[in-house]
Amino acid sequence: MQNFTKSIVHNTNHNSTYNVETGEVVVDSNVNVSFDQQSVRKKKSSTTHVFILKRLSAWILEKFKASNAFRYQSNQTTKICNPNELVTKPERQEVESAKLKMIYEQMVRSIESRELFLDPRLTQEDVIRYLGTNRRYLYEALKMYCNTNFKGFINMYRVRYAQSLIKNKIANEKDYLLCDIYVDCGFSTNESFYRTFKNLTGTSPGKYAEEISLK
Repeated sequence: MQNFTKSIVHNTNHNSTYNVETGEVVVDSNVNVSFDQQSVRKKKSSTTHVFILKRLSAWILEKFKASNAFRYQSNQTTKICNPNELVTKPERQEVESAKLKMIYEQMVRSIESRELFLDPRLTQEDVIRYLGTNRRYLYEALKMYCNTNFKGFINMYRVRYAQSLIKNKIANEKDYLLCDIYVDCGFSTNESFYRTFKNLTGTSPGKYAEEISLK
């Protein structure tokens, strides 16, 4: 049997010692201690990472809540400071009615004093620009006080003016042609004059003239 010059063989891969004579394997105690220390360090590192992640999650959650709370407060402040919501519905309706009344009265004064209805080229946009208002307010004002639209409102003035012309010519015994009156009243055509006159008075311009002459 071969004699071994050394009875102890070191295993460098596993940090252990093999005793040839006894057949025992001895593990280096220093290596065990090193393994234990590494395990402790790994556990501490893992615990530290979990702690940091928890604190980071809590911080993000607090920031998120604070952001939502600020946004909610901002929305509430905006809602409270909205002037349209500070005025109740009846008060808002009263303000609207007063505004429509002012627009209507201003329009009547302008049309009557300047006789704007005598211009056949007069448009709704011209009156809107002159009054400094808009289409919606003008429409609502006319509907509230005359129950008509802009064209119907202007045509009322034109028919009234035509009636006054017919009365004056008959009263002064002046010769006149009904077919020529429409131009002086602001109508663009004789047909529209006859049609509008009859719709508003219930009779034609010729019959109206006959009735006036018989009085």
